[in-house]
Amino acid sequence: MSLESSAKIDSRFAQRFPKRRAWVRPATQAERTSIFEGHEVPDWLTPSMAIARVGRDFARIPFVSTSPDIADATEAAAAMIIARAAEAFKAGNIATIIATRSGR
Repeated sequence: MSLESSAKIDSRFAQRFPKRRAWVRPATQAERTSIFEGHEVPDWLTPSMAIARVGRDFARIPFVSTSPDIADATEAAAAMIIARAAEAFKAGNIATIIATRSGR
């Protein structure tokens, strides 16, 4: 899977949920090898992406989660993750987000 395929995942999600402006998902294999390269991620953490939709574009910010089951996060939770992940990324780090509950 390429980074282009990763973009298609987000485009499909945006079409399915046109009012959503923020969501999170596990990182694709292409994102794991390109974006997380050089960052040591322990086996018990899941490389993930926080996505913010800005018009027709998507901003993707990497983070790691304590759970692979993050796709059900509410939009409000995703927005908080985006803020924390962006802050860490600006500082040259990748945020670790502790998943405390499932969105189901």
